[in-house]
Formats: sequence, structure tokens, C-alpha cells
Amino acid sequence: MNPPEAEALLAGITRDTKDIVKRAGVSTFEAAAYLKKLGADTISVKKLFDTSIESKTRKSQIISSARIYRARFAISAVEESYDGVRVLCSQAADEMLYIRNVDASFTVYPIENGWGISARSLGKVNVQVIMESMGNKMDDGGGHQSMAGAQLYGISCDEAIDKLHDAIDDYLNNIAKDKH
Repeated sequence: MNPPEAEALLAGITRDTKDIVKRAGVSTFEAAAYLKKLGADTISVKKLFDTSIESKTRKSQIISSARIYRARFAISAVEESYDGVRVLCSQAADEMLYIRNVDASFTVYPIENGWGISARSLGKVNVQVIMESMGNKMDDGGGHQSMAGAQLYGISCDEAIDKLHDAIDDYLNNIAKDKH
């Protein structure tokens, strides 16, 4: 394997494990070390994921506008559409998980005729269940326990956030019922 191929594999590992933080075990570190021996340059891999100052600024604005709901959930909304809004909102939802005491994060952003929601958690909260409860039909919301999304159509941003609050409240109520 040549160095560019090793870097490509290391880039995949880096992205998949959120910079070797999530879902990383001993074999992840062993694979990364092996790829480094084969010539993978970690600085080059890091530069593959660099971004413009405009994107960094927008992502920072999304994160800084977040509000904490029920002491455990970070929610941020972007009301104006722009190129890359979905990706930046997904990335911001990932980063909001590193806010102290936040168990799940949500970003709301405009899509055609409605609103998209990106949801993330570190595992304590099943965001898939929350997102599935948001849509009118199965394909409007869902994903994975720690990474999910939903699309809501024909409503305002404030209504989308109200629906999200209701879905979180229902989720918390169902957990409380299950414990009793």
C-alpha cells in the first residue's frame, strides 16, 4: 500500500470515529498506527477536513445561538437557507455534544417547503426515537440511536421547534413510565 492509499484509509477512520473519539477501540488505534507506518501523514489527513473561515463562522453562530432545553438538550435554529446549511447544522449538532451537561443536540434548518432537523447524542438519549415521533410517516424521521434526523413540512420554524419540544417531552415521559 502506498502513502496516499494509507492516508485515504486513515481519513476514513478519522471521519468515522470523530477524530478517533467515538466508537474507537484498541483495533482502531492499531490500524491508525499501522497506516502511519505505511506513510500516512496525519497532518495531510487533518487538512483534508479543513474548512473556510466563512463556514467556521457560520458553524460558530449556530452553536452560540443554541438554547438549553430541559437542562440536557441543546437546540439551535437557522432561519435562513444558504449553501451547505444542512452540513453545517449536522456538524454543529455534533459539536454541541461537547457542551457540559448536554446529552443530545438538535439543529433546525430550512429545507424546501419546511424544516430539517439534525439530531445527535453520545448514547444516553435515543435521538432516533425522538426523530421518528416527529414525522407523519416513517420516512419523515429516523436514523440511528446517536445520529438521526427529521423533515417537517408546511410549518414555521417556531412550530418545528415546538414539535421538537413536544417530542422530547414525550420521550422523557416514556422513559419515566418505563422506570416505574
